[in-house]
Amino acid sequence: MARIQKQGLDYFPINTDFVHNRIVRRLMKQEGDRVLGVLLEIFSCLYGGEGYYVCADRVFCEDLASELFDTTADDVERIIRLAVEHGLFDSGMFAAHQILTSADIQRQYLLCTKRRSTTRLNSDYCLLPEEEIQPKEKQKSNAADGINVTFKPENVTSGTQRKEKESKEKESKQKENTPLDLPCREKQEDKGCIVETAEGCGQGTTAGQRAPASTTPSPAAAPSSAAGKVWTQARIDALQPPEDGVPRNFDGLRDNLRLYRIPPAEQYAIISLSNYGAIGGKVWKGLAQLRISNGKIRLPGRFLLSVVNNRGSS
Repeated sequence: MARIQKQGLDYFPINTDFVHNRIVRRLMKQEGDRVLGVLLEIFSCLYGGEGYYVCADRVFCEDLASELFDTTADDVERIIRLAVEHGLFDSGMFAAHQILTSADIQRQYLLCTKRRSTTRLNSDYCLLPEEEIQPKEKQKSNAADGINVTFKPENVTSGTQRKEKESKEKESKQKENTPLDLPCREKQEDKGCIVETAEGCGQGTTAGQRAPASTTPSPAAAPSSAAGKVWTQARIDALQPPEDGVPRNFDGLRDNLRLYRIPPAEQYAIISLSNYGAIGGKVWKGLAQLRISNGKIRLPGRFLLSVVNNRGSS
């Protein structure tokens, strides 16, 4: 009799510094030690059930609370919302589908199930780029065609080819180390920034250049009234998204920008270009990449601006 393959995992790894994680410590200061029990229960249900996500509805909160001492369903629901706001889980997926997942969780699931014959992620819930999912299928197709993809002699590459490869790697490293250009020219004054060319955002203008007078800003571009304003954190906190019916997570976006200590002027540009944190926008993928970089991205504000300004990407 054939064995039915399990969708979830039998076990999942957890970092040794999980308790000292900045987000976990912040949640514990707000909700106490019960946060650890709630998070461990969530990860156990997540990895043990579907493997890479879990539906966090009211029934889930009630079931989880019944397994914990002195914890109610309201406590669980409040901790879940705080964890989403602070970036422990993807806020876009929670707002759109009421599920808990993240790019790190999905990447860990694929790593743990790489020996399975079939491992699929729901396209509606997938947060990983296509190149992280495709290699396994490409290897299978190559093996079916009789192509050996595992053996590669070291002496195949000639001296000329080796030099060309080294030069290309050197050029790619230089490009990676090149600082990202801001979409607008900015002047640092006191604690804020004066945005001089708000209409040039997203149009490929460089520092010292102004966008042509005929350039029409996109709906998510910064309004012309922002030009000449000194943006402070108090001004950012006072912003309100437009009431146009677009699903957003503006509070979650603003909390993440403040968490990475992004200057107020860059915060305003990111908020405007992302349509005030519209669900499914490119800014959420950029925030996910920031989280998995573990601090390797030194300029998070400029990185997010490059992400939201890259109109060719999905």
